[in-house]
Amino acid sequence: MKQRKKALSLIIACILLVNITAITSAATAIGGVPDVDVVLLNQDPDPVEQGDVVEVRFKVENTGTATLDDVELKLLPSYPFTIYSGTATRNIGKLKSSLTGADAAIIDYKLRVDKDAAEGENEIELEVNTGTMTKTYDDGEFMIDIEQYNVPELNVYIKENNILQPNTKGTIAIEVANVDLGDVEFLQMTLLPSEDYKLLSSSDYVYIGNVDSDDTDSEDFEIYVKDVEDGEVSVPIKIEYQDSNEKEYEKTIDLKFSVYSSRDLKKYGLKETNYTGIIILAILAIIVYFYWRRKNRKNKKHA
Repeated sequence: MKQRKKALSLIIACILLVNITAITSAATAIGGVPDVDVVLLNQDPDPVEQGDVVEVRFKVENTGTATLDDVELKLLPSYPFTIYSGTATRNIGKLKSSLTGADAAIIDYKLRVDKDAAEGENEIELEVNTGTMTKTYDDGEFMIDIEQYNVPELNVYIKENNILQPNTKGTIAIEVANVDLGDVEFLQMTLLPSEDYKLLSSSDYVYIGNVDSDDTDSEDFEIYVKDVEDGEVSVPIKIEYQDSNEKEYEKTIDLKFSVYSSRDLKKYGLKETNYTGIIILAILAIIVYFYWRRKNRKNKKHA
């Protein structure tokens, strides 16, 4: 008898468990279970330099079985990040379950990285709200890689020069080469005074503007070179510009070029010997000789 009661109790318990499972499944099928997941897809550039702007892209996906009607993504900006453009809160709206084959929502943010940010990985925090639940990502889920900022590298040099001797005038072409990955904006060049030359151009200032990465630009100046003793002419210039982060720079560079004496010009093959005068003298000498010889013969005949 006791064994029958135990068996009957076990059967009743199994029936109740099956019914509860069926009821739960039915409720899920009718209403669904909501859930949402956020994934950091990428950052651009990667890594981002200190003080630069980075674009981060997130994928927001409904991983539950129920459609979410009012999904909202909110960036929680904290050092070293600030919003560069747009707003921190993005209203996604209705988000269907990924089980139905629906696409996830892609959300982009543009953030400014502080110029003194620590190098390496820095956390960015997010919050997603579905109307019925709030999910916060603040435990190192999303990390942005930051590297040390490098000042844009510009090479400045004298590209062309037709002044070879002191106490002469001519033109020098000064070229600026952007050998950096980033562009340079609002570039200005000023020729500074020097005891070695006198400026003949109408202005010592030129506005060049933007110089793209891996590009060059040059400007001409007409000058008169004075009597320099060591044969080296100093041409100091000042350049002013901004990088893509609107950070301003100023740099002074002392450019130099050489001038030579007439003897050195001939020695180095920079100036050809002028034989015109010698040839003219030789011709005159020959004419005088034949004239003298002819006249001398006439005098002998008359004698």
